[in-house]
Amino acid sequence: MENNTININYIDKKDRNEQYLLEMGLFMCHPTDENMKRTFNKVGINTDKFTNYMFFVLLWIIYKAQDNYTDTIAFDGLDVWNMKPYVTDDKAIVFVNDNGDLVMNEDLYNRISSEIRKSLNLKD
Repeated sequence: MENNTININYIDKKDRNEQYLLEMGLFMCHPTDENMKRTFNKVGINTDKFTNYMFFVLLWIIYKAQDNYTDTIAFDGLDVWNMKPYVTDDKAIVFVNDNGDLVMNEDLYNRISSEIRKSLNLKD
């Protein structure tokens, strides 16, 4: 993973589509965001004890189940739609590719999320 570079594709508002917004939203939404809290509370999910990364995992599972995207458009070097969840021996949830190589973990999520939120002037 250290040898790979992930580039965030910031595109003009007029060119943003649903897929792009979902992909960026994976890294921008936090469990403390009031709209997200209300939405999940309506279906009985209390996000108060979620870490930002666990919220990312939950959103990824939901988006992956409802959408059939095959190619990531918001990132170069990170294939959001073709990664697979994996539970490590120490019970951490990470994502791997078809070869079993690590693609996403909490540290990488935090770095990407922080960069995106900072670039869009959102609270980290």
